[in-house]
Amino acid sequence: MPIHRIRLKAPWLVSAYQKGLPIELQPGASNPKRELPKLLEQLLGSCTEPVDIQAIRRFHRPTGLTTSSLISVEVSSEHLPDRVLFGPIDPGEESSDQLSELEALPSSENRIEFVLPQDLQLRSELRLQWDQLPPQSALELLAVELLIREPEDE
Repeated sequence: MPIHRIRLKAPWLVSAYQKGLPIELQPGASNPKRELPKLLEQLLGSCTEPVDIQAIRRFHRPTGLTTSSLISVEVSSEHLPDRVLFGPIDPGEESSDQLSELEALPSSENRIEFVLPQDLQLRSELRLQWDQLPPQSALELLAVELLIREPEDE
């Protein structure tokens, strides 16, 4: 079963909270590409206590999907998210109001995979959430990819 990988690098929208209060980007800090690791580094550079993080990535349905395509999202990190939410974005809307928590497939220690619906809508939203994550841990390697598997012809 061939696998096609699409790395979800940018643009991410990240919110971080410490003791319930939002953490703002340092003055003068910017990241026009909004790549997840860089945003976390800018937000958490001066934090010393655990933080709650929400990272949102909106994306379009990949081209070339067939009715038999199996689609999943894979997160690789030293500290995997506590929750992964997913939902379709209705036409004309900026974000999804139909998010549901995804169930994880059995995975290895630093990797987790979630199956997405086969009838993936034109636009979708993915949310990763961490509770009380030590700031230094958030700066470690983090990769998010869409996996598309096409069954072998029989």
